[in-house]
Amino acid sequence: MNLTAMKHRIHILAITLIASLSASCSFLEVEKIGKSDIQTYFSEISALEPAMNGIYNLMFSFYDRYYIPYVEVAGNDVILSASSGGVWVDYQNFATTSDNETSALGYMWKGGYEIINNANQVIYWAPQLNTNNPKEQETIANVVGAAYYVRALLHFDLCRVYGQNYTYTPDASHLGIAIRDRIPSLSETIARSSVHDCYQQSISDLQSALASFSNCTYNAYRPTPLACKALLAKIYLYMGNMEQAEKYASEVIAEKPLTKREDYAKMYCDPEFIGDEAIYRINGYEMSNTLKTMFDYQSPVLTPADAFLARFDKEDIRSTLFSYSYAGKEYPKTMLKYTCTKDVASETDRYYNIFMSRVSEMYLIRAEAKCSLGKTSEAESDIKTLISRATGKQPSDISLNWKSAEDLDALIYNERKKELCFEGHCLFDITRRHEDLVRDNSTTSTVRTLKYPDNRFVLQIPYVEMDANDAMEQNPL
Repeated sequence: MNLTAMKHRIHILAITLIASLSASCSFLEVEKIGKSDIQTYFSEISALEPAMNGIYNLMFSFYDRYYIPYVEVAGNDVILSASSGGVWVDYQNFATTSDNETSALGYMWKGGYEIINNANQVIYWAPQLNTNNPKEQETIANVVGAAYYVRALLHFDLCRVYGQNYTYTPDASHLGIAIRDRIPSLSETIARSSVHDCYQQSISDLQSALASFSNCTYNAYRPTPLACKALLAKIYLYMGNMEQAEKYASEVIAEKPLTKREDYAKMYCDPEFIGDEAIYRINGYEMSNTLKTMFDYQSPVLTPADAFLARFDKEDIRSTLFSYSYAGKEYPKTMLKYTCTKDVASETDRYYNIFMSRVSEMYLIRAEAKCSLGKTSEAESDIKTLISRATGKQPSDISLNWKSAEDLDALIYNERKKELCFEGHCLFDITRRHEDLVRDNSTTSTVRTLKYPDNRFVLQIPYVEMDANDAMEQNPL
């Protein structure tokens, strides 16, 4: 392949046509099929559902195989098995380079942009179906809204992987990722935008999504207005815009309750149980899964760190997810968020559905925002709500020991660690808070401490992208 063709293939990252049959999907490169084939595909409204299903399948693979494992392995709450070997050792030791293209570093870049480009196809072509399908305008509008959400989410998550946290510089002018807000032409160069502009792109897309949705009812397995508001709350938290973070978190909390205490483990371990607090989950049915293997209770690649487990009191319902009894044998120090413990007929049915957002996170975001804004008593109330669900105690019977906003913030962060553990938050919570990464003595990593700031908190841009794209700028080592 000549250099020009390579540039088209790599830095545009294969603009793709989506085709999906049930749980499987086939993606054809535009350089092979051309614009007319894509237009033909999107000429019927029946193409929209399989197109979005194809996107959701790609998203499950992205988060299950690479994104969540990376964020947790590079954090400080898990121990990587000393006998596991494999490429994850490099991520644990912050030893990856741009050459790590056939692992998370390369696959997240390529896969993330593949999802974004597919969302761009839907955003561009779907509205053109309105003319010939006047009775389906709501359906079309909701598909477009979902595609905007997907594009916002992937820009935000890719920016956190390859760009330093928003407040790394005072004006967030440091490099983020390349923004793909349209279908690019083959002659177009792609350069990285600032983190500020990347976050603004995600916010703009979420506002476009909210404007597009039309009579869109709640569905835990599809992006909805509720999911958009939840993601806005999260983005504003990472920006340090606490007023907006509080606002959107409150709007979500007003619409959805927390899962009941007695159903807490069930919302993870029973794939047929959605959970009251689910805002958006990615369906993993019949999809190959990596997290289940990595946290396998019999031969885990990852186990909870000792210091992490020490955070839990015995009555905390969340602690029941860290031990398992099966066939008369006890398996301590495991993690069941990606393990089906329900008695099912076949291994195929032992799947899990990844949480993208849930109401517990909204309470934590609102508590942190209110604490930062000086509303400490209200922040304490939010944290007591989560502790009450976890322990079974009434909020009035819960006593928190704090004397300053800094003390309360530490308590909120401790609850965040316990509530959102192993769901893809660990590393990014450390960096957005400008904290040092500190691992306990049980770690198998050669890196026990990584002081903030450090270039290694972000991944390198894959070498093949750098080689093919003259406009791309590399992260410093």
